[in-house]
Parts: sequence; C-alpha cells; structure tokens
Amino acid sequence: MTEQLLMGTRIGPIAVRNRITFTAPAPAYAGLDEDANRPTDELAAYWEQMARGGVGLLITEPQSVHPTSTPNPRTVENVSDDIIPQYRKVADAVHDGGGKIFGSLWHAGLLASPGYRNRPLWAPSAVRAPMGALVPAGGGGLAYAMERRDIRELTVAFAAAARRLAEATFDGVELNAANGFLLAEFLSPAVNFRDDEYGGSLENRCRFVAEIVGAVRAAVGPGMAVGIRLSADPYIEPGLRESELPDLAQHLARIAAPDYISLMPALLPDASFAQGTGSDVALRVKAGAGIPVIYNGLLTDPAAAASLVEQGIDLVGMTRAILADPQMPTKLQTGRQDRIRMCIACNQTCAGGPGGVTAMATPYCLLNPAPAEVEQLSRNQDGEGQTVLVIGAGPAGLEAARLARLRGFSVTVWERDSQLGGQIATVAKAPKRAAFWQAVEFYRHELQSIGVTFHYGQEATVEAVDALGPDAVIVATGSKPTVPAWAQPGNGSSPGATVLDVRAALGGAQLGARVVIAMAEVDVGYQALPLAEFLADRGHEVTIVSTAFEPCLNQDFATSEQLYRRLGKKKVRLIAMTEVTGVTSGEVAIRNIYTREAGALPADSCVVSNGGAADDSLLDQLREHRPNVVGVGDCIAPRDIAGAISDGLRAMEKLRVAVHP
Repeated sequence: MTEQLLMGTRIGPIAVRNRITFTAPAPAYAGLDEDANRPTDELAAYWEQMARGGVGLLITEPQSVHPTSTPNPRTVENVSDDIIPQYRKVADAVHDGGGKIFGSLWHAGLLASPGYRNRPLWAPSAVRAPMGALVPAGGGGLAYAMERRDIRELTVAFAAAARRLAEATFDGVELNAANGFLLAEFLSPAVNFRDDEYGGSLENRCRFVAEIVGAVRAAVGPGMAVGIRLSADPYIEPGLRESELPDLAQHLARIAAPDYISLMPALLPDASFAQGTGSDVALRVKAGAGIPVIYNGLLTDPAAAASLVEQGIDLVGMTRAILADPQMPTKLQTGRQDRIRMCIACNQTCAGGPGGVTAMATPYCLLNPAPAEVEQLSRNQDGEGQTVLVIGAGPAGLEAARLARLRGFSVTVWERDSQLGGQIATVAKAPKRAAFWQAVEFYRHELQSIGVTFHYGQEATVEAVDALGPDAVIVATGSKPTVPAWAQPGNGSSPGATVLDVRAALGGAQLGARVVIAMAEVDVGYQALPLAEFLADRGHEVTIVSTAFEPCLNQDFATSEQLYRRLGKKKVRLIAMTEVTGVTSGEVAIRNIYTREAGALPADSCVVSNGGAADDSLLDQLREHRPNVVGVGDCIAPRDIAGAISDGLRAMEKLRVAVHP
C-alpha cells in the first residue's frame, strides 16, 4: 500500500502535497552558446513536466554560486540578477503544476573543473583532488587553500544566490554540503586541516555551513525553507563516514537551525543494492536532529518508499523512479500502479554520464529518454484506421509498438521467440541485473492495456507480411553477435576449441570449469563484466581479457566501483590492455596490445564479447518489396537500450510521412 506517500506534510513554512521528492541528479541543465550557464525556457518546461506528474517537492539542479565552482557551460550559474526572470518562469511552471520547488546552491570545491575557466580549485586546505571518473578535467589537481576573505566572499555569494531565488518566488533553498563538494570538504577531517576557527573540532568544521545558513536566512526571510544536504565522503578514505552523520546532523541542527536535513548516498547505489539502502542512517538522523529528513538513495519501488514514510522519514527522494516515469505520482493517486514504468537502477544515463559533474548531458532515463516528446505524440491521433506490423519484440520494437498505438494505429507484434524482451531478457539473467526484467514487464502490461496484439513463435517473411497486408511495417529484428577473425578455425583457433558469444553463455551453454572472456572495447563493461559475475557465482574460474585500459570507462563511477569490488571478492581475474589471438583445446592465446608480448591462459572455453552486427536482411527485402517500411534498433545499427528506445520515437516521425503522404 502506498497511501503514506500521498499524504501532505510541511517543511518549515512550506506545505508540500505529498512525500515524493525529485532531486536533480547533475548540474547539466543550462543552455549552450549565448545561453551558457543560464536557465532556459527548456529548463522551465522540464520542471513543469515533473510537477504536472504529481511530485510534491522538486529540488533543482545544483546551481553554482561562484565562478570558481562552475565546471562547464551546461551548469547554471546563480551569480547575477539576470537569471531572476528565467527562474521565475521555472517557479511559475512548477507552481502551476501543483508542486513546490527548492533551489540547490552549490560550490564544487575540489571536484570543480579548472580547465573550464583556468581557475584554481578552492578547498579548505591545500590538498590534492581525488583522481576518479567524476573529475576527469581536474582530478589530481592541488587545491588553493581558502583564506578568511574567501570564506566571507562565498558566504555573501550563497546569500545573494538565495535572495535571487526568493525574488524568483522559489519556495526554499538547499545548501549542498554533500558528496565531496566544498561545504562537505569543510565538514570532513580528511580534507579540512585548518588550524583556525574553521578547522579542527566538529564545532569549527561546521562553522562555515552554519554561517551560510544564517546569511541565507537573513537574505530570504521567514517565508522560505532552508535545508542542508549531507552525505559521507565518496572519494576519500578515511573520510566522513555514514556512522558520523547523525552526530553531525544533530550538531548542525543545534547551531544552524535548518528546516530540514537531506541525506544523500556517498555514491549513487545501483540495482546491486537493496531498496532503501542507507535509510537506517536517515532514521538515526531524524531521531537525533529532531527536524524533517529527506532520504535519497535507492528507492525505485513505491511500496518501499511508503514503508520508509511509515517508519518516520518525512520525504523520500525518488528521482530515478520519476525520470523513468514522470507520471508515477499521478498513477499512484489514480490507482494505476501497474502502469508505472519502473526504474531499473542501472545508472547508465541518469547519473550524469561518465563525466559526473562535468558531464554535458542533462540526465535522463535509459528506458524513457524523451518523455515530453512522447506526451506530445500521444495527443496526435492521426493513426486511426491504419494498421502497423512490428517485427521483433526487443526494446526498439516494443517502444515503437507502444508509440504507434498511442497515436491511434492498430498494432500487431510478431516475435519469433516464445517471449518478449529481446536482449533485455538475456541481460536480466545476470546477477545484479534482474531489475532489467521490470522493463520487459512494463511493456507486457502496458501494451496489453492499450490493445496491442502479440503473436509469439512467428517467423517473419516477405510472403507472411504480404498476407497480413499492414499499412506500415516497423522492422526490429535486432543484431547478431559478431565473431572476431581469430575465433575462426585456421585463423588462430583450432576446430575443437569451444568459442561462444555472451548470449549463449547466459543461456546456459556448457563452458567447463575455466572460462576466459574476450572483451572488446565496444563492450565498455555492460556485458562481459556482469557475465563474469554470473559465471563466478556458478563456480567457474573466470578471467576477463580486455583490450581497454579501463574496461568500465563509460560507466558511472559508482556502478563500476561496486562491480570491481564484487568481482575481486569472487576471484575474477582481469587482464587489461590485452587481446585474445586464438583458442585451442584447453588454452587461450593472448597478447599485450602495446608490447606485443604473447602468452597463454588455461581455459576450457572462451566467451567472446565483441558487439553485434545488424540483422538487416528482412529489412532490406521488405524495403525493396513494399512502401512504408521503417527500421528501428540494432537492425539499423547496434547500440545500447537508450538508442533502441529512441529509435521508437524516430520511427513515428517516419510513419507520419510514410502513412500520411
């Protein structure tokens, strides 16, 4: 039951309609060119859509309060009154949708990007920035130790930024003292080595944050809520630990008197974690500080979120769940929970991308990359009386079928397999990837609800399509695994060698005890590494041979960090910068791609993760034979799930031309 989620509450002076909170996950929300570092009309439309979906409280993208913090042109700078009119549009849009909006004020500190404006990194002490995927432009840089005048300058900057939000009719201000950013650095004894009144004891380390809270309150008056966001140190060991947050929050509540505390995870947990991970800390903070608490973490299941509210958490951050389905709160309110597109916590596109705070893309959901365009499309019922055949029930075909039906077309789906889902169904077999099956279940329920017809075990041919006679055909036949030249007998591999692709390995093929996974750079860790964990859990001795220096380079830092830890504990061996050159019975030949030094690994089988090639033969035949044929997904060009689902939307543009010339 989820009734608790829909109950109203108060945060300081602000009444909120329900307990559901959306916190923008990364700062890439500004425009480009002449709109660099400025809020735009597109930003107002983005927040309006979130509010119309029924979210109670929206907390904006981190707004940089000082030029030394701004990592790229896509980050909004709250440093000038010029932004007030545009942010008033944002606030008006949210209020018109029934929501409340708080502005997140932020200085990146050690995690800023000095390369953007050639400014030094600011920090409480002259320490070196952590190396890692979240700081590619500034990792390892030595920071400038802020002087007292700099502290005063930033205090004024935070207060001025808050005053602009008040003039823009925002409802509250959240000060970001989490995730290793500047205010968090002052709180952390692992970074703050100052010997003045801003360093040393807990009281001194909290002083800067408390002074900013006081200055902000003086600037905005009693009508706005003021909160503090906290987390453990994400990149520095030993740093501020989760176990220390309750005492820290209690101290800040006493000396700064914020209206609420927002608890963030140090690193964004993916589906390998349990729902509500870290909520025990939030409950201890609530008990100790005695003020409202917002929990943010892994919370994609409305029932789990409602349970936390019942236990005493005031508001729950469900950002990723709302990115997956902006209408989630409204669907709960109207009893349509079975129609919610569930977040699978993959962290692939919602966490800001591999660049983290320096990423240039606005975060979106892998499964729902363009919700505003889809909403607009559903208002256009120009498909009435027309029939569409979709061939293939992978993500591209399923999304195309959904969108065509929303436009009014009568839609039939042919799938040669006995179930829908395509490669998603295969991926869901891997450990810590079971949540991917929720994407399949969404399409199953949604397409049945809107009247799409399915035929399983149906092999598509030109003759069969002609017999059905649809007005348009969408081909989504996917891709076939590619086999590198060395895997062919006579090119380095012997006829008796066992060489398989990832799909066959996940499907239960016999592999033997010792398995080598040959991972090409095209994989970027999404197939080979989960497969390695899958096999290790089944008792196989697994070695990954990767041509890349960093196999998970394109994954977000939190997901790759946790995956590497699990693989290490399961004794999976990883050999980087190395290629497989051949397979014989009982042995895999390898070679370093730089030194060309050759070697061999004992193995009973070799699994190839080498990407796919478009399965486009039927598409070509149909295009030559009949009009109104559109290809989507991997049969056009193999890509990730977001690419496949985006093709569903692009297919609608082509159908508009094809069916209605």
